[in-house]
Amino acid sequence: MVLWTEKYRPVTLDQIAGNKKAATDLLKWYEEWTEKQRVEEQKKKSAIKFPLLVGPPGSGKTSAVYALANTYGLDVIEVNASDKRGQSQIQDIVGLAATEGSLYSGNRPKKLILIDEVDGVSGREDRGGIAALIKIFKEARVPIIATANDPYNQRLSSFRRYCTIIKFQRLRAASIKNVLKKICKNEDIVVDDSILLKIAENSGGDLRSAINDLQAIAMDKNQLTENDLSTLTSRDHETDIFNALKGLFSAKTVKDARMSVRDLDIRPDMLLLWINENAAKHAIEPETLAQVYDAISRADLFRARIRKRQQWTLLKYVYSNMIEGVANPLKGQRYTYQRYGFPTWVSQMSRTKEVRGATGELAATIGKKCHTSKRRATKDYIPFIKWMFNDLEMSAKLTKWFNFSDDDLALLTEKKNIKEIKKEMEKLKPPPKPAKQVKKEKKTETTKKIEKKKVTKESKEKIEKESKKETKKVVKKVRKKLEEPSIADEEKPKHTQLDKWF
Repeated sequence: MVLWTEKYRPVTLDQIAGNKKAATDLLKWYEEWTEKQRVEEQKKKSAIKFPLLVGPPGSGKTSAVYALANTYGLDVIEVNASDKRGQSQIQDIVGLAATEGSLYSGNRPKKLILIDEVDGVSGREDRGGIAALIKIFKEARVPIIATANDPYNQRLSSFRRYCTIIKFQRLRAASIKNVLKKICKNEDIVVDDSILLKIAENSGGDLRSAINDLQAIAMDKNQLTENDLSTLTSRDHETDIFNALKGLFSAKTVKDARMSVRDLDIRPDMLLLWINENAAKHAIEPETLAQVYDAISRADLFRARIRKRQQWTLLKYVYSNMIEGVANPLKGQRYTYQRYGFPTWVSQMSRTKEVRGATGELAATIGKKCHTSKRRATKDYIPFIKWMFNDLEMSAKLTKWFNFSDDDLALLTEKKNIKEIKKEMEKLKPPPKPAKQVKKEKKTETTKKIEKKKVTKESKEKIEKESKKETKKVVKKVRKKLEEPSIADEEKPKHTQLDKWF
């Protein structure tokens, strides 16, 4: 049995349902991928940006790649990045194919590499996987197309710089219905449009799921009725953050608010940041604004307590405050459409990563000299040292004592002051001594060494003489003791041996 998803896969890009703009953008990118363009880019020594197709499952990303390959007679080498996650695996499989040119020669088809689900490269076992993909993109001699469901995955931040993002939107039920209608016509199945629309709505914008459902209920049938839909099971679909926020801020009841984030695949702390960033767009009245952010602050307190004490039983209070606590004050208001923004806190932390790292190194330098912790050095010492750097002479002395590097100085003062500080440090050095004085000091040092050697030799001789004198005194005492009359003559030892020794 042939799956209808394969049987009716689009052959050309104009057959892609719903995402016509994305298909056009993909075609435009490939047309620019010529040997001449590649040579020019190599001369510039800059990597060509490859397309990253992003969108929910079943929106046509993979089908668009195969349609493009079919149009230009390309062989597709498909690799699922979530299966081949490690650096060595990706390099061995994808890297080899990307740098060796075409699999065939002459007039035979060339190749195109499809890296599916690059956002699946995550976790400890995937260390180096993203780095390997970036290296492959830089060295590739054949076109590469990657796909992802979640392009804003934190692990893909460095990868996105080398990609041209082409967005595939979730398909509308009407577009899916039209595709299902064509399939039914080709399969000689009689069905009413209302039934096809229900199948499309049940799929949640996933065309692949809708086609599979249609094939399942139409097996060995020439006509479909409402009763056939009873075997159709509802599908759980992951909610994206924008729909979740819309549902939360427009919820009329607490139950609706909870349901809006039920299928959201996101960490609680990240969801809290999204709510914190966008809640003010709906809380217009000052009293409402105060209630909303009071609930957000309570949720943040519980989240901090969980992180510090690992008391995960408090997680329910985090959700309660950031969902119910936010939805309750807003439920009496009329919902107006707003453009939701990414949390600025995350963006700021990303931008200041290098600065925070440099500050940590500066704190370590200060802490080592002042015998304190990095935390205290950052909190107490660095602000005070910055204030002291207003005085040029003092800043030079501090730089010399702490042995600050240029990076450390850049954090403590303005760049234009660094040269002046270094000039001031030159003044702190003692003036060079005259050549005669240096020679005299060298002679003095040499004389001192010779005298020290003489003193050492004389002292050794003196010690040896004194030890001999002490030894003779001891021998005399022993002899006197042995010559006492209480000891019998025959028992007296002979002194000849002692004389030999001493």
